[in-house]
Amino acid sequence: MSVEKSERLVNLTMALLATKRPLRKAEIFTLVQGYDGSAESSDRMFERDKDDLRQLGVPISVVDLEAGMDSGYRIFPDEYGLPALHLTHEESALLAVAADAWKRSGFSGISVNTILKLRGAGVPVLDVIDNRVDIAYKPSWRLVAEAIIARQAISFDYRRRDGQVDVRLLEPYAMHFRAQRWYVVGFDRDRGEIRTFVLSRFLGGLTPQGHEGSFVIPSDFDSSKHLSRDVGVARVFTVVASGGALASLRSRAIESTRQHDGSATLTLRVEDEIEFLFELLTLVPIVEILAPKDARAAVLQMLGASHGS
Repeated sequence: MSVEKSERLVNLTMALLATKRPLRKAEIFTLVQGYDGSAESSDRMFERDKDDLRQLGVPISVVDLEAGMDSGYRIFPDEYGLPALHLTHEESALLAVAADAWKRSGFSGISVNTILKLRGAGVPVLDVIDNRVDIAYKPSWRLVAEAIIARQAISFDYRRRDGQVDVRLLEPYAMHFRAQRWYVVGFDRDRGEIRTFVLSRFLGGLTPQGHEGSFVIPSDFDSSKHLSRDVGVARVFTVVASGGALASLRSRAIESTRQHDGSATLTLRVEDEIEFLFELLTLVPIVEILAPKDARAAVLQMLGASHGS
């Protein structure tokens, strides 16, 4: 299969999977990169691609539109999703490395561009492909995965919930991706217990410690139990943003209302409040928190009275 065709198949799959409504052929030819040439040649190309994807097990559905006068195409996520996978810690870590390879291959960017084109054309899309998430999370992401496989302890600088930074020494047992965040679960040698860490709060200094094979993951270890206990509940934020802050936050908003002055009132669902507050600090004064009130007060306290609101 040529590179051009494989890219086109990825684009087509992502478009049909992300859309909330069936796409007509004309929309597909306009929005999905790779369908060039005349309408006839694009139609033949699409029919071949559709057959190829179905042979690969991709369930493309044909939906009648306008009382049967036209047809649209869509992939329903519940028909395409994988069942629950029960992976070992090594398998999970290897999948993380594989995802990093996907990220670096360029196909991830292709997929994101497809979703952005759909959004730009006003097509409602599902959060199947989340262009807001950098799954690589800098070199630390891959280094943690490799440490899990090698059974090697790691030390790293970590920003706590109160904003303070300290050095942690961890035997990493597992990584999980949940609510748009990567979490690392393992035995904290300094605290003497299993802890959960948000990978995006790793600030650097990640260094292997000791030898490979220096610890054993307990046979009864269940990382999901620790993750469920330690991962907080999402909070809803309302902010007013303009300029660069608006460009940075708008793609993550679940609601957006444009104002006459060019700013926008955004509603965002935030999983990691501390990290989000630190992000907002970098965007002041072109962003203002309206709610929740305690978060607004916390940012004002961090800024100091001289910054006002």
